[in-house]
Amino acid sequence: MPSHLDHRQTLRRQLRQTRRNLSSVEQLLAAENLLESFKQYLSDIDAPESKAIKNVALYLANDGEISPHVLCQYFWQQGINTYLPVIQNKQLAFALYSEKSMWQENIYGIKEAHDGTLSSQRRVRYCPFALGWV
Repeated sequence: MPSHLDHRQTLRRQLRQTRRNLSSVEQLLAAENLLESFKQYLSDIDAPESKAIKNVALYLANDGEISPHVLCQYFWQQGINTYLPVIQNKQLAFALYSEKSMWQENIYGIKEAHDGTLSSQRRVRYCPFALGWV
């Protein structure tokens, strides 16, 4: 009898393949929809809180995931600092990311943006998380 883990792995494989099959236009539309969802979130919270956002952490899209590049451009236009995950001393940290950031491989061979500035903030206010999208 297939286990819960087998079903989960099958679902993950199917979602990954579905994402990979999306055209570049469909992927861009998903990225634009992510920005619109964030803007809607900001309009749903009270104005002073949305104006207080100074730092955000994003991720680098991998394997057909929604690219946060449209969000990133928006944040830069708004003067909001954008951070990306990096491995620092074998632990997850967040490095400041800008158009001028340099890229280097981490201990796992994954490219990371580095400019030498790490965030010490750990508070999360909004975290869009999707197990899959089409």
